[in-house]
Amino acid sequence: MIKRSALFILTILSIKQITCAEVWSKILDAPNYTALVNTQKGLIAGEFDTRLNLNPYNGLIISKNLGVSWSNLGLQGRGITDIVSNGTALYATTYYVKESFAGLFVSNDEGKTWNSIGPSFSASSVSADDTVIYLGSYSHGLWVSKDNGQTFIQKVGTGFFGPTFLTVESNGTVVIAGTAGKTYKSADHGETWQEISPLAGKQVRHVLFVQDKIFAGTHDNDGIYVSQDSGVTWTKLISFGTTRVGGLAFYNDILYAGKLNSIYKSLDYGQTWSNTNLNTLSSNVLVTNLNWIYSQPSFLTAAVSGLGLYKMEIPVPLTETFKFLNIPWEAQKDAELFDKIYSFFDHKYPLLGYSAYKEPVGTKETTLNFLGKEAAEPELYYSSHSGTDFALPYGTEVRAPASGMAEFYSCGACGYSIKIDHLNEYQTIYMHLQKDRLITNSERVPVFVGDVIGKVGLTGNTSGPHLHFEVNNITTGKFPDKRVDPFGWLNLDSKDPWNGYYWTDTFGEHTGQKSKYLWNINIPQLDKLVIPNEGEVTFENKKFKLNDVVSLVPYNFSYKSYGAPRAPALLKYVPNTSFLLEMYDTLKNKITDLSGKIRIVIDISSTNLSDVQIESLKLYYYNSTQKIWEALNTSLDLTTNTLSAETEHLSQFAVFSTTTNIAPPTTELEITGDTSNDWYIEFPLVTLTSTDTDLNKIFYSLGDDRWEEYSAPFKIGKEGIVKFSYRSGDVAGNYETTKEQIIKINTLGKWIKTLKVRNASFTIE
Repeated sequence: MIKRSALFILTILSIKQITCAEVWSKILDAPNYTALVNTQKGLIAGEFDTRLNLNPYNGLIISKNLGVSWSNLGLQGRGITDIVSNGTALYATTYYVKESFAGLFVSNDEGKTWNSIGPSFSASSVSADDTVIYLGSYSHGLWVSKDNGQTFIQKVGTGFFGPTFLTVESNGTVVIAGTAGKTYKSADHGETWQEISPLAGKQVRHVLFVQDKIFAGTHDNDGIYVSQDSGVTWTKLISFGTTRVGGLAFYNDILYAGKLNSIYKSLDYGQTWSNTNLNTLSSNVLVTNLNWIYSQPSFLTAAVSGLGLYKMEIPVPLTETFKFLNIPWEAQKDAELFDKIYSFFDHKYPLLGYSAYKEPVGTKETTLNFLGKEAAEPELYYSSHSGTDFALPYGTEVRAPASGMAEFYSCGACGYSIKIDHLNEYQTIYMHLQKDRLITNSERVPVFVGDVIGKVGLTGNTSGPHLHFEVNNITTGKFPDKRVDPFGWLNLDSKDPWNGYYWTDTFGEHTGQKSKYLWNINIPQLDKLVIPNEGEVTFENKKFKLNDVVSLVPYNFSYKSYGAPRAPALLKYVPNTSFLLEMYDTLKNKITDLSGKIRIVIDISSTNLSDVQIESLKLYYYNSTQKIWEALNTSLDLTTNTLSAETEHLSQFAVFSTTTNIAPPTTELEITGDTSNDWYIEFPLVTLTSTDTDLNKIFYSLGDDRWEEYSAPFKIGKEGIVKFSYRSGDVAGNYETTKEQIIKINTLGKWIKTLKVRNASFTIE
């Protein structure tokens, strides 16, 4: 019970970007696996052990479960020096001659078979983009192939003599290759090469491309250099120090670099560094490779010369929260908070109602929601939206989600509305409420958690009953900067574009604000890494059977509760059945082709089906190409109260049904009163009737978008031309298309005039 003797009591949990600590674990106790690469098929490592008297494996191994177990992948006895994948082929360079060949091997079938290509010599490094293969050697210089390895041309060196290349890396536009004494660059796919004079003598062994930056790690205790102009000029990262660099990686805006004794990270592109505490390293061992793996959670992997392979869970900043809001209606389940979202806050440009600055043409048709999903209508509603619309029936009691001071306000678009200042930096807004049972329509009053502050209505600019819920961080002061999303930003793989977005207009400078998660409801789990032989995944009331759905393993199975979709004509959305399915490989590439079907089983035992035709229940998927909902072949088991269907699509899904009442009501309008020349010369009497047996309410508007409930015949007591709108709704939630009638009223004799225009011309464009 809330004590009314005090204004209110708030219990708030505030979390400021908490991250978990970095913890490294050894995943392979083998000291000579120094080549390491993450591929679509798994994590691949290569051994190069010069102790041939011990008969080492000296081949490739692969792990499809994040390093828990490993299996052989071929090229045994050849001594692996480098591995690279360009997405379609896997390349490996070898040191030892075996079966009369040493050098470069390629596999086009995920490592099942290997073919030797290129000249036969000990190869040190390889890079491959979509069109070119670049091959570095120990004593024969640098070679390039532009025909998938059928022929190679020597580009640096003479004949079978040339410098040892420590590395070669390409991003498809620029190629950097380094020897012990020189570093070269090519900007024409390896056709010509120019020496990079600032890196002369630096022994560049590791090269990393990050957006418009190139990082070069040296092997001669000279640290890291960076170029921000495609390799023309270079600057030393002083903060990293004069030390040998062992591996470079970049993931989720974090730069990682290996040193002689550990692995360090930078959140500001190398200006400052902190230790990730790989404390098993001693000062005389070196990291040789770093790679990241996209999963839930994601990992950084490291090959450490003399010790083996390690991995570390990459700490992800937890969603910043400031928990104080309850669900603003009497919800039966916590899941309603997500399931009843009808329109999302647009995280690119939440500028609804702001005229001084408009979103660009390229994004004005799309909405970016807090899950990081961006789409146009009808998949996501709606662009520039400044709040969250919840699909609530007409008359639903709206309750204060937290205590505060409430005040009334209204506008043509908002209708009757309530604002609550929670006295904690945040203000919540509730629009389109009914005129009656507002907690206040004048002075500012205190409200307590759970108090009814109004009812869901149809007032303002709205096509149907819903609650427009908006949140402002009022400490920012300026409109519309203060608008925030109470769901925060739940896509941890990208940044919220609204946070810090800056512009200047006629009202001055503006900066978008950080959105924190404000609900007392816990954030649901959104994703799961699926590894081989894991055949079933469960989220909420849904099970997904995934056997043989993709040929790529491991992969990330992404499930997100996705709000209340707009149902196709004559259908009704069944609550708690909407979700978004996506899949990503461990390189963060979106998977679109399934090799099999996903079987989806949805438990509907706790779903209210009183208003639906049970036999009509079907699972639909959203066809984004056709922009329509398409039904899947759906089975209903009333014994287990489950729906099941199979799909080969990755999309948004929802269960729809026909209702027991699918036809909207019809309203009849009767206007009585004396007229003259089509003008009412007395205030007309309006009567609205409907014979629908399931009628709930009749609504009308006098042209100002302020919908009112009709209860009895009334007179329109205003002069002039009135655009009278009316519609009805039934208990099943069906609403009639708005009807309009122009009514001309002239009781004072001021409006009957004739305007004559002579000798005028008009141009229609």
